Amino acid sequence: MFGKPSEEIKEQLDIVDLISEYIQLQPAGMNNFKARCPFHNEKTPSFYVSKDKQIWHCFGSCGEGGDIFTFVMKMEGLEFVDALRILAVKAGVELKREQPEFYSKRAKVLEILKLSAEYYHQALLKSKSGQIARDYIAGRKLKPETVSQFKLGFSPDDWEMLSKFLKSRGFKDDEIIASGLVVPKDYGRFYDRFRFRLMFPIWDGQNNVVGFTARQLREEKNMGKYINTPQSLAYDKSRVLYGLNFAKSEIRREDQVIIVEGNMDVIASHQANVTNVVASSGTALTSMQIDLIKRYTNNVVFSFDMDLAGNMATQRGIDLALESGLNIKVTLPTKNEDTKDPDDIIKNQGVEAWKKIINSAKPIMDYYFESNLSKLDLTNVSDKKIMAKFLLPKIKKIADKVEQAFYLQKLAGLISVSEEVLREAMEKTQIRDDYRKAAVTKATDLIEKRKSEIEMLQERLFGLIMSNFHNFKKLENFDLGLFNERISSLYKEIKAYYNKNKSFEFNTFSSELEKDSATLALFAKELVLGAEKEQSQRERNDVFVPNDEIDKCLKRLIEIDLKKKLIDIEAQMRNAEIKKDIEKVTDLSKQFNVLSQKLDKNYDII
Repeated sequence: MFGKPSEEIKEQLDIVDLISEYIQLQPAGMNNFKARCPFHNEKTPSFYVSKDKQIWHCFGSCGEGGDIFTFVMKMEGLEFVDALRILAVKAGVELKREQPEFYSKRAKVLEILKLSAEYYHQALLKSKSGQIARDYIAGRKLKPETVSQFKLGFSPDDWEMLSKFLKSRGFKDDEIIASGLVVPKDYGRFYDRFRFRLMFPIWDGQNNVVGFTARQLREEKNMGKYINTPQSLAYDKSRVLYGLNFAKSEIRREDQVIIVEGNMDVIASHQANVTNVVASSGTALTSMQIDLIKRYTNNVVFSFDMDLAGNMATQRGIDLALESGLNIKVTLPTKNEDTKDPDDIIKNQGVEAWKKIINSAKPIMDYYFESNLSKLDLTNVSDKKIMAKFLLPKIKKIADKVEQAFYLQKLAGLISVSEEVLREAMEKTQIRDDYRKAAVTKATDLIEKRKSEIEMLQERLFGLIMSNFHNFKKLENFDLGLFNERISSLYKEIKAYYNKNKSFEFNTFSSELEKDSATLALFAKELVLGAEKEQSQRERNDVFVPNDEIDKCLKRLIEIDLKKKLIDIEAQMRNAEIKKDIEKVTDLSKQFNVLSQKLDKNYDII
């Protein structure tokens, strides 16, 4: 169904260039690249990308792999059709509107949100009732080009105006409800969610409007000053950072991101040309937002007008960031009402004051130390215990061991307690974390064990053989019944290709195979990439001879099979002995001896 456009897109986009937009790749042999996998935590790179084969694969615990489409789907949390639409734009490939298969439910929601953003924007610029919003914007000293860039809008004071507008554009009730812009009522009716509010569109990293933040323009009972679009097919607040679509290039260039609290802080900073700024929209950082940040930088500055040491929700987000290895700094809170947040600082003191505050940001651990020192008397044993109780869990979360040791030593000096005692206490502070990590480890172990040794040997064998095809003849005397179904299918395809062409060239083989079975072709590419990865790693440390490695695989497969057969014969012999079937015992004994001799000869049967 998606064949032609997806192939056009693949022809136009290079997988290495695409993945490099998300994570940093390092060369790993000829035409291959590696990185730490973005889909699970790891210290050693196991994520490989092949320029020749245009695939990626994680050889670590998650085992994920695929092409440009599967990467974007997994990275962005999208369905195939949504990934197709994103990559089509990058590739300059037009998807025709009359092809309904390209429009998922999420795509419809995105279309509604984009149209609604324009509707609200025009209401701000032109409607009579929008004057109050225009006055508010003027009071915040926002320029027309800034209002246009961030597509600020106004929701009229009407219960059905937006929904009627969307219906007039041909959208169905269920599609409008799915956007989160209306609230369902009884008897199949609904009303507009946002009324008489200043509207801030929220974009994802691909410049799609995924939702809105709406600020009240008058006092409303039982309604928050700010309300957001609810969770929907398009909007997941745990995956979004406000302003990232405008900030990501500068974040990369500066190798630093500034995280502020509010949307207006982002807008004011961008207007002042400090554009590596995003907002957490009043929520603590989530692991998915941290992963988003790590695509662009490892350096984060928090600029919140609060006491971070006393805000548990924000601390949890910072703890996650520390554990992930991000370098965290904070700007210091101030009691001056004119300089409480970036918007006020820029408006009242100018952009240079804002830049100065950013440049003077302190490492988070230094901030935690200083904020505690200002409140505690360290000549008092109780206060020493309070300080240690607060700081030890923070120190333990620091990913870098050198930095962790530095702050442990600093704490030891301040409270006059040996590092050994503090280290022992630190290990006891994270019992719950240890339980959590144990659960993760257990789950990882289960994932790693999902393939048997036989499956891994078979896959390694065929990766090596396709990379070193002159060894293919070694399979002639091998019991092909030992191969699993997928390997058997691949073997038949290889043999058919060889018999037809009297030679084997992997790229041509995989291209032909892809026409009949894209899944099997991808599997073959992943096996060859695994063989190339192993060879490049091994050659740095010792001699890697593919022929010998293939022999080892074959011998080990035969060994496993022989041992399995011996165990089975032993069970049959015990059964026959119980039944006193002497003839069967004798026959089984002979079979057992023959197989045992094959093992004793070191399986010299290839």
